[in-house]
Amino acid sequence: MKKIGFIGCGEIAHIHAACILRHGGTVAGGFDLAESSAGKLTAAYGGKIYLSAEELCADPDVDAVYICTRHDSHIAYIAMAAGHGKAVFCEKPIGLRLADAEQAADIVASSGIRFAMGFNHRYSPGMQRLKRFIDQAGSKVDALNAQFVTAPFMQGWAGGAEQGGGVFVCLGSHIFDLVHYLIPGEIQEVKAVSSRIRLGPEYEDDAFAAILMTEAGQMLTLNAHEFGNASYSTDPGHRINTITVFKGHEAASAGTGHFESFSAGGSTMERFPADHLSLWGYSELNRRFLLTLQGEAVEIPGVDAGLFAAQLIERCKEGL
Repeated sequence: MKKIGFIGCGEIAHIHAACILRHGGTVAGGFDLAESSAGKLTAAYGGKIYLSAEELCADPDVDAVYICTRHDSHIAYIAMAAGHGKAVFCEKPIGLRLADAEQAADIVASSGIRFAMGFNHRYSPGMQRLKRFIDQAGSKVDALNAQFVTAPFMQGWAGGAEQGGGVFVCLGSHIFDLVHYLIPGEIQEVKAVSSRIRLGPEYEDDAFAAILMTEAGQMLTLNAHEFGNASYSTDPGHRINTITVFKGHEAASAGTGHFESFSAGGSTMERFPADHLSLWGYSELNRRFLLTLQGEAVEIPGVDAGLFAAQLIERCKEGL
């Protein structure tokens, strides 16, 4: 039974902890700059309160470290955990800036630790079904339209330049990974626009759109913003992401919990009732990470996925 330690014990840590227990893991404990947050996590899921991140990483009973902190701290905690030979699960993004992502990739490569990124949206039932549709034999995807919409959350540290990074880092990390997972391949051309529409001047932009052209000549159009509300995008989250692909004479559209296909013979709809942990892909991602800790070879987003998202964010910003 693998034991997981948490650095950062807020809302996202509670989600991962619930998934870990669901799939047979154990919570060793947690550290948070606010000790009360660590107390709430351990009271709910077990384990002990660590007085420092260093103490947690040095504990021989901890098999893996989950990093669920503000974006600017990720690289320091990745280095600390790797220095103690711990496997790492890092919430997105891998780093606030491309240089951080490159440094993280070097640390993972040199240390040889097991590493996973928190790109949970790959594993929602709707996106898994869309992936099967894309990969089935026949014509390739010609075009993809993707939308990623959350309820407002960036009027705080997430929207700041020095801790969160705004819409490109907060939402771009997810949508770039999800689209690349569905349609892998080199991105040859990037065009992007972004704007601060609802937030004040002290924050980074809160909306962006991008057009990507792949080496295979596929057009991918993406947009992301935080202008949804709880019933639209986060409760239970059916429309937090919506992706439509056009493949030969067929088309298909998916969200977290549904899949619809369109052909000359008509359309079909599939729905996937699930709890929040499964609907957003958290449960499956954590299941896969626990399997990797046991030495099993399963597909999971690694450090290369985090680096790819960071590179694409940088390319978008360079073209603004």
